[in-house]
Amino acid sequence: MGFKIVRSSIIEDVISETPFAEHPISEFEDYKRICIEEGDMPAPSETDQNIYPSYLETVGRDRFMTNPIEARVEELHHAHIWQEGCCWEEDDEEDDSLKVQWACTSNSYVVYSYFIDSDGDHHFYVIDYCNDGAHGLISDRTQVLDWANQAERYKLRNI
Repeated sequence: MGFKIVRSSIIEDVISETPFAEHPISEFEDYKRICIEEGDMPAPSETDQNIYPSYLETVGRDRFMTNPIEARVEELHHAHIWQEGCCWEEDDEEDDSLKVQWACTSNSYVVYSYFIDSDGDHHFYVIDYCNDGAHGLISDRTQVLDWANQAERYKLRNI
């Protein structure tokens, strides 16, 4: 069983218009490759994220979206991406290690869906990158339904 990571046309457009967005997306893709290698599909469990730091220092909490129900049906997730002002290192001055992954949050997310495709491969579809203001977007039902709709259309073409 292999894996695939595919970027949506929205992501491609964002990167072409804002080249700095390439870096966090590439970091996210590297993180997902490590998740696959470690057997954490589609993401480390919440329990593990509360015990261990992230595989990459620029990717924080990786969470399954539960609302609205369409997000759950389409296996939507969002992973926090480090942004200026975030402090993901331990508070102890003598300990410069990263906090546990679940404690690493930001207002910047990568939104993605996960499914097993027609080839039997783990398939990650990178739908959107919210550089800032992600908490507002994630609580916007209309926006989340749009992401779920994109995920559903993509999955139906690839399942």
